[in-house]
Amino acid sequence: MVKWVGSDHNMRIPLSHRLKAIADEVIINKTVADIGTDHGYLPVYLVKNKGLSSVIAADVNQDPLNKARRVIQRHKLQQHIELRLGDGLSILHEGEASTIIIAGMGGNLISEILEQSPSIAKGAERIILQPVQSVRELRQYLLENGYEITNEILMQEKNRFYEILCTQFRNKPLQQIDPLVLEVGAFLQYQEPDISQAFLRRKIRLTENKRRGMLKSETVEKSKIMEVELLLIKLKEALEWFAK
Repeated sequence: MVKWVGSDHNMRIPLSHRLKAIADEVIINKTVADIGTDHGYLPVYLVKNKGLSSVIAADVNQDPLNKARRVIQRHKLQQHIELRLGDGLSILHEGEASTIIIAGMGGNLISEILEQSPSIAKGAERIILQPVQSVRELRQYLLENGYEITNEILMQEKNRFYEILCTQFRNKPLQQIDPLVLEVGAFLQYQEPDISQAFLRRKIRLTENKRRGMLKSETVEKSKIMEVELLLIKLKEALEWFAK
């Protein structure tokens, strides 16, 4: 669903609820870098509606930057939004961006982007991530590499769930990670109850399907099946907590 932001019809920004939720997590009024900016709507919104004076909009491909340039010019924000062509965080200097946004990519790719430019990622005051898949793997990467997940937002648009992770490198020592936290995050109780319950029910269905597939296979180790069964128990317990 798209939300048109702004009063002048010709100058409105077609911002999805997902991008609006990401923008709401920008709480540091310094330079923001939007990695994989695509159409440039998010940087424009950050300048016009959140009062930011400096946003870097980057993409690995020229075509999205050309689209973003036209949007930025239409809103006359060239002085506030700088376009950069390049791969991942390599377009940034160390300490240049206080907030880094990486949205609309797979969790494994996001992990690779952070891993390829560790000094830049670790120097940011806030990193806002919105993976479209492999969220569990992204959480695992963050928690195993000294990052703290400081907030999560779960939202639903039609039949899709989106998870937004806010994180910062704090050199946290590695601790044993609860498989439920990896699967659904540590902030589920703070989300809209109806959305959390629907999310858990979907996770239970997917996990039950996975378990059935593993039981049919002759090559899956018993310990792996037990891990999935334990996760299934934890997911059902979480759903029962919401039902109380």
